[in-house]
Formats: sequence, structure tokens, C-alpha cells
Amino acid sequence: MLKERISFYDNLKFLLIVFVVIGHFQYFILNLRLASSFYTYIYMFHMPLFIFITGFLSKKLTDKDDHFRLEKVLNFILIYLLFKLAIYFILNVVFKQNIEVSIVTERDTPWYLLALSLWLPMTFILKRIKVKYLLPVLFVISILAGYDTEISDVLCLSRVIVFYPYFLIGYYVSERQLDEFISKLHDKKNRIIFGAILVIVFLLTLLFPWIVCKLNSILTGQNPYIYTKLPQSIPFAGALSRVLMYFIQIVMSLAVLSFIPRRKLFFTKYGERTMQVYVLHYLFILIFVNTKFHLSLMNFFGNFLPLIYSLLAIFLTFVLSNHFFKKIFNKISNISYQKFFE
Repeated sequence: MLKERISFYDNLKFLLIVFVVIGHFQYFILNLRLASSFYTYIYMFHMPLFIFITGFLSKKLTDKDDHFRLEKVLNFILIYLLFKLAIYFILNVVFKQNIEVSIVTERDTPWYLLALSLWLPMTFILKRIKVKYLLPVLFVISILAGYDTEISDVLCLSRVIVFYPYFLIGYYVSERQLDEFISKLHDKKNRIIFGAILVIVFLLTLLFPWIVCKLNSILTGQNPYIYTKLPQSIPFAGALSRVLMYFIQIVMSLAVLSFIPRRKLFFTKYGERTMQVYVLHYLFILIFVNTKFHLSLMNFFGNFLPLIYSLLAIFLTFVLSNHFFKKIFNKISNISYQKFFE
């Protein structure tokens, strides 16, 4: 059973990183109907599930003496800074775009690394509070935070607050509880129900893309309510939009979990290499979309480009999961900072 559970975690992480890469490719062609549909559909589940499984796998926040493992946070910060430096080099040095890059403000892909460096110490501080009291308070804070226009992309604060409950739920769930829960989700009746949900929602995104894409301002968790596209004439529209976000993401996440394989497959081993894919794929996309080749593909494939880019994203995910990149990222992730501390 233990091997099945480990395979499940790695299968989930790899499939999620595939969706992350597909979604980021679609972002640069959102003017195309199919790309908008793909993008919205993916954002209904990929980040909540990624944050949940990261929280689940982050249970060893302390050493045997209950000291906080600061090196994990420092490693995330280091990767974040290197990531930002690479983006600056690509945009400003290579493509001469004169883009301002801020260390403490982030709207794009590196936000997740900065958020992790905050969620880990937050969890260490708050873990002594019973989860049945803590989670409701966090959800309320998240809903109220949307009314404050000052809570923005500085330290990714909006998304840190909005998505933190997913991280904490993962942290508090035990292996046994998750295994039993997944077994129930994989029940044939539940799979039929969740499968129908996945299909119906996907069809809705295809049939009504310009309506559904309005959810993007809600699903990202980074926008104050005044920037969402729900009618402000509705009483408590902002709070309702965040509740709607949580509802959609939780239901869709459960639906996806019900179809994640539990046995070891040909891609299972790549599940432990998602960090390298997360960083490197975005750098590749930045280079790719700023070349004439990207424009040529847009002209040649037209409305079929979202499908082409989805296939390219899958291929790129496998390429970037190579063992060579794993060794590089392992060296960065295992840097010791003990000599700097007593």
C-alpha cells in the first residue's frame, strides 16, 4: 500500500505540472477561443491541487529537536531569486524589452516559490492551533482580504492568503486519511459522477468561452474584488465570487483526484522533478513567444494553435524532467547554510 501511495503522489505531481505548462502556453494566445477555454478549465484545479500536495509533503518542517528547518525556506528564496534573475536577463538583455523587475512584487510564475517561503514559517507558527478553529478563520480572512485594495502582488500577499487554506489542509491530512479518502474517490460510482462533472464543465468552457473566461479574474486569487468581472450590483458580489472560487476549485480538484492512477506508470518517476520543470518551462516559453517562430506558428495553425501548444507543452515537460536538470536543482535545493548560523 505504501508504494501505491507514493506512486499516487508522484503521478499527481507530474500530471499537474503538465497542466501547468499547458496553461502557461495558452496564456500567450488567450485571444483564441480554444486557448481561453483550456486556460480557464486548467485554472479550476491545478494550483489548488499543487498547493495541497505540497502542503501534504511538507510535514517535516522541523528536525528531531523541533527546530524549524530554515534551510528549506532559504532554498526556495534562492531558487526564486535565480528565477527572477533569469527572467530579467531574457527580457531585458536578450530581447531588449526594458521590463522592470521587482524582488518583492510578483504576478507571474515565480510567485509560487515566494509563497512557499512564506507558507512554511506560517505553518510552523500556526500548527499548534487546532485545525478545526484555524481553517474557518483563514477562509474568513481570505474572503475579507478581497475588499482591501492594498493587499496586492507585494510578497504575493493576496494569493498567499487566498491559497493558504489548501496548503494547510494538505499539511494536516495524514497519509492514512488521504489514502482512505482517495480510495473512496476511486469508487466506481464516484468516478462516474466526477467524470460527468469534468466533461460537463469542459463542454461549458468550450461552448461559452467568453463568459467562462470571466472566472479567470476570480480563480487566480490575486485580484481585489473591484477588479473582478462579476456584476457589482449583486449584494456582497465580492465575497460571493471568492466563495464561488473555492467551490469550483474544490469540486474540480476532487474530480481530478478521482482519476489519478495509484499504480506506478512510465511517468511516475518524473513526479519528483516538478520543481525543475516549473522553473525551466517558463524561461523556455518567454524565449519562445518572443521569437518570430511563435508568430509564424500563429499564422500557420490559426485556431488549431492551442492544440499544437498543448502537445508541445507535454513534450517539453518530459524533456525538462531529464535527470541532468534534476542534478542541478538538487544541488541548489540541498545547499547547507549551517556555517552561517550558530
